[in-house]
Amino acid sequence: MERSNSDIKRLIAESYDRIAQGYLEWRAEQHKEGAEAWVSILRQHAGAQLRVLDVGCGAGIPLTKALAEISDVTGLDISAHQIDLARRNVPNARFIHGDIVDADFPPQSFDAVVGSYSFIHIPRAERQDLFRKIAGWLRPGGLLLANFGIGNMEVDYEEDLLGVPMFWSSFDSEGERSAMAAAGFELIFDKIETEIEDGQPHRWLIVLARTKRDSPATTLDTRGPVDWARRPRRLRRSHSDSPRGGGLARGTRQSAMALLVYGLRREHPPATAGT
Repeated sequence: MERSNSDIKRLIAESYDRIAQGYLEWRAEQHKEGAEAWVSILRQHAGAQLRVLDVGCGAGIPLTKALAEISDVTGLDISAHQIDLARRNVPNARFIHGDIVDADFPPQSFDAVVGSYSFIHIPRAERQDLFRKIAGWLRPGGLLLANFGIGNMEVDYEEDLLGVPMFWSSFDSEGERSAMAAAGFELIFDKIETEIEDGQPHRWLIVLARTKRDSPATTLDTRGPVDWARRPRRLRRSHSDSPRGGGLARGTRQSAMALLVYGLRREHPPATAGT
């Protein structure tokens, strides 16, 4: 059965509404290393006191909270319950309940946009247009820091994520890079990392990109509404290119992000905000 993207978004929002508190507790247990690596990357390449949009901020912990200590942060999430939690958890940030695909901000509203385990929920057919909008919201040379699944699966459906159904979607790594490039981004750094969840490997594309100056965007062909009947077998499978995210062994993810930061320091000197 084919479902529209609006049906998919409704499912994601309702599911996260149902598990918001439980997901926060589960994530805190699985992601004990926190958000220091992502904050460090932004500071190295854009400084502090940034205007940051956190896409799919969830309950605001850990990334939104860490960013709000040094920057002016706006968090956006499709789940109303998650946003309620975020407002309590991070009172020094502002929050918006809504779908990032439908969001509208003035041009050059932000110095950086981050997306931690959030773009994986956006149907990949919508991805390039969204990247194009984000590029417009960023100042010239503004940063996009995000991670993506690389399983190349238009539909990945799990019937039981902490007791609720969930949807993910992904290109492969080259498809994700192409979608960003077509929307006007240039890569600063990208790296595939393998992380372990419940004993199973999951591979992620971690990307730091910046908006180009005076570069026209091109068009990338994508498919239309997903065919819900063509969903794969259950998520917890043995192959390593899962398009989704989830809990990770602490040491594995921490060391992976540490290597990413180290690589960024070696290959790309810091830039200052506004350049």
